[in-house]
Amino acid sequence: MPLSVLTQPQYIYAARMTVRPANGGQIKIENLTGRKGVRFGFDVTRSFNATENTPQKATIRVYNLAEDTRQNLQGCKGVLAPVPASWSKAQLLASDADRNYDGPDAITQNPEPLPGIELPPSQAEASIKFGYAYVILEAGYGGKVGQIFEGTMLIPRSKQVDATTIETTLEVGDGALGASKGIANTSFPEGTETLTVVRHLIRLLGVGAGNLDTANWLRVLAAGQKQATAPFLTSSKLAAPYSPSGQSAWVELAQMLEMSNVKWMIDAGDFFLLEPDGYLLGAPVDLGKPIGRIDEDGGVYSGTFLLNQNARPAGKITVNSPKFRGEWIARSVNFRGDTHGGGWYTIVKFSANDPLGLGL
Repeated sequence: MPLSVLTQPQYIYAARMTVRPANGGQIKIENLTGRKGVRFGFDVTRSFNATENTPQKATIRVYNLAEDTRQNLQGCKGVLAPVPASWSKAQLLASDADRNYDGPDAITQNPEPLPGIELPPSQAEASIKFGYAYVILEAGYGGKVGQIFEGTMLIPRSKQVDATTIETTLEVGDGALGASKGIANTSFPEGTETLTVVRHLIRLLGVGAGNLDTANWLRVLAAGQKQATAPFLTSSKLAAPYSPSGQSAWVELAQMLEMSNVKWMIDAGDFFLLEPDGYLLGAPVDLGKPIGRIDEDGGVYSGTFLLNQNARPAGKITVNSPKFRGEWIARSVNFRGDTHGGGWYTIVKFSANDPLGLGL
């Protein structure tokens, strides 16, 4: 007798969350059996927007965890919430024993990154070094999962939503640590290779170098300068001394690159240079057949597909539809799902792959 649709492996939702607290060890929560396991919900958006480049964010919800697990998660330090909101001032000043708390220490006095000090070239290492928990979310089907998000803890919270349900919500940011804590204050003299400055700013953000190397940088910079009407950088070297304003390294990096039409993004803990038309080199990801219709708004299309962990912003995609032949560019990728009901989808906004700007 054939399996019912909901018990076939390709329809059994699976998810795993791994949290690495700053004090060591890890908290791993997984459901590889769909409705039989702990309930997971998530809303993850990874996007590229050349005019509004901000850290990627994810919201993860887990239900009815064991009390000690909830306490451990709530005790993790977050960039936007150093301690659980429920703690009173007296609790904050009390010892762990007086607070009756033995989870990761949310109020350990880890120093914040000093202005101009480069962070480890790994977002996870940088987060943990400064006391923040690091989170990895994986999702898939039939007991097999793949990563769909990683980043620094922003906010851990638990609340009672009804008589039988406690919801634990984690907000996570990819690149959020450096964007909020990394401050640029180091000057560079005239004649310095711009790549040196860019690498320094990336290290202030505490993310990996991704596809940034000398050859890629010079190629993308030259292409960006060619398309820009008034490029800020007119050669590979600084034409004048560079003196940061003392603001966020993220802002400094954005200003330096975007004024010369050099597009970039931080995704999955790494920095990526994009082609002038805003896409990553590489083979396309086949999203398969869309679920329902594909909508269009100003040349940007939006379609819903089965969850596909390989989809990423600025990546090339193909769609199994006679109306959308050829390769397209994903502008944003939204992973959305709930192991106990509703959809388990990848919602992609995409536009034409037109590297020559011919309007094809």
